[in-house]
Amino acid sequence: MKIGKKARVGAAAALAAAGVSAAVLSTISPAAATFSSRGLYLDIKVGSTAALVANGVAATVPVTITCRANYGGSVWIQLSQVTGKKLATGSANVSATCDGTTTTLPVTVNANGPYAFAKGDAYVTASLSGCGYAVCASDNTSATVKVTAK
Repeated sequence: MKIGKKARVGAAAALAAAGVSAAVLSTISPAAATFSSRGLYLDIKVGSTAALVANGVAATVPVTITCRANYGGSVWIQLSQVTGKKLATGSANVSATCDGTTTTLPVTVNANGPYAFAKGDAYVTASLSGCGYAVCASDNTSATVKVTAK
């Protein structure tokens, strides 16, 4: 079967577009913790340590954000920790000022369920959400933190 010139040009254009898309997508790393679009800028980082509160009833996790949004911002984090064969978890949501400055927020997470947090390693998932003109988004990150006595 003979392929005409228009078909070859169309196929080449499609492959070129796919190659460009693949090149653009390959530069976006899932570990990157920044979102920027149409004036909205969101960046979140989790500190390396968390402090126990009230013998493990809660833990305070420092979260550093840079947020520029027209309609406020919100930080949500979840803390999970295995001690022995027990899983302690909790989550917290706090409002964030989105004026473009970098701010560190101490976010206190209450342990949900029957198990308390303890000294040792824990896993944190964090999200910063905000809205700009015609766009809402969130920036997400996760890290292992060392939970220490206050």
